[in-house]
Amino acid sequence: MTRSKWATWGLISLIVGVALLVLYVLELNVNFCGLGWSIILLMVGVRLIQIGVSGERFDEDEPISVGTDGAQQARLELVHVAGRLNLGGNPAQTALIEGKFGGGIGQRARRIGDVLDVEISPERGLTRFLFPWNWVLNNWALGVSIHLPMTMRLNVFADGANMDLTAVNAPDLRLMTVFSTAQVLLPSAGHIVVKMDAILSSVVLQVPEGVAVRIEADGVLNSISINHRRFFNVGDAYESPNFKEAAQKIELQLNAVFASVMVK
Repeated sequence: MTRSKWATWGLISLIVGVALLVLYVLELNVNFCGLGWSIILLMVGVRLIQIGVSGERFDEDEPISVGTDGAQQARLELVHVAGRLNLGGNPAQTALIEGKFGGGIGQRARRIGDVLDVEISPERGLTRFLFPWNWVLNNWALGVSIHLPMTMRLNVFADGANMDLTAVNAPDLRLMTVFSTAQVLLPSAGHIVVKMDAILSSVVLQVPEGVAVRIEADGVLNSISINHRRFFNVGDAYESPNFKEAAQKIELQLNAVFASVMVK
């Protein structure tokens, strides 16, 4: 994410935080309005503007590798806070994740039967998200196995993310972005279920050529743009013409809150 985008997201966070604080002071009956949320948004806004103005950064310079440990499948949960995430496929047979990082990284891996359960997060965990003044720029460039079928949970906060998951074997994929700009190439093999939550984010989802899709969208104060030349309105959803009989297809469920999402 560029310095100007950090500052822009910071300004948006400040505006929303101030608005919630005003509603709280006026004691309006709004469910999502509370003093805690307004304070968090104000702190996040100040920190994002500080990052944008200072231009602080960490390059990817330290290696990381997590082996498959002979597992037949995997569950991967990745949490990335503040910085840049580049995520793609890795053809190595014996590695679940390989790559480089800067800014600190924490990992946990355990084998449960034939499933390898892996968690990747900032070095100091979610404390860096809960306390924005602790944020540093976690710049990660990671490759995920294209051989092992896996359940993926990808959560990015205050982030600039570029994810090419085209070759990744992920039939169950959950994405969440908060204060982020993300470009995501979705997986292409088999029947895939994708759930996407975008909050105060700008997201572009690319459906690979030759892959059919059904899109269901919901949310609050959002902008959702669908490529109508590929996907057609069917009831409350959008579908590729050959969705039902397609061998390679994606069921995409979108939930956007104060976000812009484009599906193309």
